[in-house]
Amino acid sequence: MRDYKPKLLESPMPVNPEHFAESYLGIDIDYQRIASLDNNVVGAMVFNDECLPVYGEDGEMHLIRVPANTMVIHEDTANEDRLHRFMRFIHECGHAWMHGRVYRRNAAQLSLFENTNNNRQMVRCFRSLLTYSKRFLVTEEDFREHQANNWHGGKGSCRFLLSFKFFSEGVLT
Repeated sequence: MRDYKPKLLESPMPVNPEHFAESYLGIDIDYQRIASLDNNVVGAMVFNDECLPVYGEDGEMHLIRVPANTMVIHEDTANEDRLHRFMRFIHECGHAWMHGRVYRRNAAQLSLFENTNNNRQMVRCFRSLLTYSKRFLVTEEDFREHQANNWHGGKGSCRFLLSFKFFSEGVLT
């Protein structure tokens, strides 16, 4: 926050999560109908140029090319209440902020592990993982989701959330 809006450290003020993602983190934002077997994927942080399955206007699944450093948000997010939409953006920003080194590939670096599970390319966030309830942290993915859920200080303590008051009252759109 010191780099983005220093005054936030003194008092709550409006924060637009889309603006934060684009201007401070340098992330492009795209809205798509992200495809999944159970229609449970609500967002993805793409760290490398990748293909992502989405549903087109015709209702059929297609692969689209998504450039590196793109946050893809399920277009149904527009129908969510403002707090959930706000949290969804901040959650994906958390992945961008903390997990780039896990997912970003360096084209100049040879890999001995191309065909292993370490060849991750993006984070897909499932509706069931974006809960703030206590859950068991077992896998690396569990820990990364927990970090993205809590990097901003949790549900009630962060200046992002204090600024949500301005967002929810229509000061931010």
